[in-house]
Amino acid sequence: MVPRRVLPAQDTSLYSSPAGILIVDDEPSVLDFLERGLRLNGFTIWPAKTGKEAVEIYRNHRESIAAVLMDVRMPDLDGPATLAALRSIDPEVRCCFMSGGIGRYTQEDLLACGAVHVLGKPFALTDVVRVLQQMVSEYQARVA
Repeated sequence: MVPRRVLPAQDTSLYSSPAGILIVDDEPSVLDFLERGLRLNGFTIWPAKTGKEAVEIYRNHRESIAAVLMDVRMPDLDGPATLAALRSIDPEVRCCFMSGGIGRYTQEDLLACGAVHVLGKPFALTDVVRVLQQMVSEYQARVA
């Protein structure tokens, strides 16, 4: 499946660069699909295959990352453990979890650990774009 531009691109004329999104997923096809689809929709993307890689990227680029889109189940650090590590760097980090099966966690657990949204796989790119645009708007209002 080839991602397409699904919504009008974000108006980034007030900002120096498009909104940055850190995508964390250990599944290469999902990571590639989201990376390409979100770039087509006006986002700047930082892809990470592991929770540890995500923490390092966030540590180095947090000023440019408006939101994190992260899988729940990953082999090294799972989503909640990765979010906890990110929150130790920035307690205000905005995260949306995504998962085809959240395993031992409930949606309420994921929201309680600091996520602002949970998307179930499979999902439509339009849904991801909509959620991220809302998260970015809230981030930009916070830093303005």
